[in-house]
Amino acid sequence: MAENHIDSNGVAQTIILEYFQSMMGDRSDVISFYGHNAVLFWKGQEFSGNVEISAFLNSLPETITFQISGFEVQTVPNTDLWTMLVVFGTYQEPRSKLSDFHCTFIIDSKTDEKTAFIRYHHFQTY
Repeated sequence: MAENHIDSNGVAQTIILEYFQSMMGDRSDVISFYGHNAVLFWKGQEFSGNVEISAFLNSLPETITFQISGFEVQTVPNTDLWTMLVVFGTYQEPRSKLSDFHCTFIIDSKTDEKTAFIRYHHFQTY
């Protein structure tokens, strides 16, 4: 019997491999990771909805660098409940010092549609 659920580890790997890679290059596809009513908290600033999030992402310096040190996934298997992904590592903007970062993604999964998207994203540097 095939299970009908979203693989939380697969979603986490997609975000780690594809989301962060897109953030370091052409950001035009990054907004597709976010749900329509998503909220992004970036270093204390809040952006709500795809229009605000997209405008903010486009305002970031052209070149930014992420180095992922690790991540953790917390979820309830075989349900449509949300998944929390915590990612940490280093972050650098041009002409800025290397900073540690910590971010949390709350991911909304739709089992019947086999889709997942970011509902909340909090990013902080230290």
